[in-house]
Amino acid sequence: MVEQRVATAHESGKRKMSSSTTAVSGSTWTRSPASQAECMYLCSGAESDVYRISGTPSRILRTGARREAYARDAAVAEMHPQNVPVPEVYEVGVVGVTPYCISEELPGIPYASASHAEQLQSCGAVVGLLDHIHEAGRGRSGFGPLDATGTGIMPSWEAWMSSPGERRAEGLGDGLRNDIMEQIALRAPRACPEHALVHGDYGWSNTLVHDGEVTGVVDWSTSMYGDPLYDGGRMFLWSTWVLPCIRSLWDEYCARHGSEDRFWDRIYASALRSAVRDDADTMREHAKELLPWVRGRAEVLLAEWKGL
Repeated sequence: MVEQRVATAHESGKRKMSSSTTAVSGSTWTRSPASQAECMYLCSGAESDVYRISGTPSRILRTGARREAYARDAAVAEMHPQNVPVPEVYEVGVVGVTPYCISEELPGIPYASASHAEQLQSCGAVVGLLDHIHEAGRGRSGFGPLDATGTGIMPSWEAWMSSPGERRAEGLGDGLRNDIMEQIALRAPRACPEHALVHGDYGWSNTLVHDGEVTGVVDWSTSMYGDPLYDGGRMFLWSTWVLPCIRSLWDEYCARHGSEDRFWDRIYASALRSAVRDDADTMREHAKELLPWVRGRAEVLLAEWKGL
């Protein structure tokens, strides 16, 4: 028997959670009413709405993404990456048609929400932690996005980089998307230099900090196995957006990794493949206002890469 909570009402900044007890027998789900639990809305991302469930200890509820995205959170939590503060995942499931994930609440605040002084203090720690994240991919199987068992769904990194995405959206448009994929096929390294665990959306919003240290790395819904520079490419894609802290992370990343083999080909390929994934996989209705920016940024990066 597992307890499942889904937000049902909004009142004075708080959401009331209706709870139910669910028994699973094969493919049959039987639900019976239970108690009320209070939760508070925290924020919305490109995929999920995030709530804090009251209690001791408090927990985090995320709803709205596809179930397989939350299964990646659970898969990474099961890995227990060494020296990486990953929240424990208690439940992943579906109530009605709504996927959800209930996980541990870790201390700290998102890097992007920290004061400028704390961002400067913790910037090196945020970028430095990527080495530990990437090490967790050694000895694992497959490439590309993780399945529920923690195995990559693609046979090679090249296969995932050349894939146009699991779903289709219209933000980039066929012409730009095709140009990006052709350039990746032409210029991106075919072999992956290291089998790394990649967060896929690391840095400003999914990294929690306190007193100059990283206290949590959350939302592993875009995690995969592949080139460790993909996380840097993601920073590069968003480095000119409205948050100056992303540029600070990108500058620190370049200082640490800029001398790696074929750095710029790998970075441009990763940044543009990340833009394709944003377009095809992760942008919900409320985040579609970002797609024109992503399209413009992708056009600039593609032109720069062709000019190198």
